Amino acid sequence: MEPECEKSSATTYFWYRQTLNTISTIADSGGLNVKMTLSLLVAWIIVCLAVIRGIASSGKVMYFSSLFPYVVLFCFLVRGLLLKGAVDGIAHMFTPKLEKMLEPQVWREAATQGKPMNEKCVIENAEKILAGYLNSNVLSHDLIPSHVNFSQLSTVDYAEIYGVIKTVRRRAASPSGPGPLCPGG
Repeated sequence: MEPECEKSSATTYFWYRQTLNTISTIADSGGLNVKMTLSLLVAWIIVCLAVIRGIASSGKVMYFSSLFPYVVLFCFLVRGLLLKGAVDGIAHMFTPKLEKMLEPQVWREAATQGKPMNEKCVIENAEKILAGYLNSNVLSHDLIPSHVNFSQLSTVDYAEIYGVIKTVRRRAASPSGPGPLCPGG
């Protein structure tokens, strides 16, 4: 076994030594990586042919360029499943480590990942709700606070708008009729 393999993982060794064909010192030029050069050349030839042929052949190019990645991915899947230890790796991936669920760091990281998604949901839902109310003339544009920016809606703005909508709904459902729709009246 090479000493370099003992210091790094198998993945790192494969990426740098097999795929990129890097060398250990800067003094050696290493030459041209033939596989990478030919792959790059083929890619540029395909791009040039698509540009030269123009819009007339774009349909055929689109069929090829949209389906070919799936063919390659399927080939990688089959190749990966045929490798030694593939079943063990798949079993490892889908076997839960229940002892990890008791560590607080796991839950902290999960909570930090959920925050951006919650903010995105708040913004999208607020825009849909308000568009429905504004387009159906249930809610007036005058009732929306002037500081609210719909391109960067915060949770505070959402709560304020939700309060306005709740007030409008409550007044519309009251037995005495809708009454004034002004927030202060």
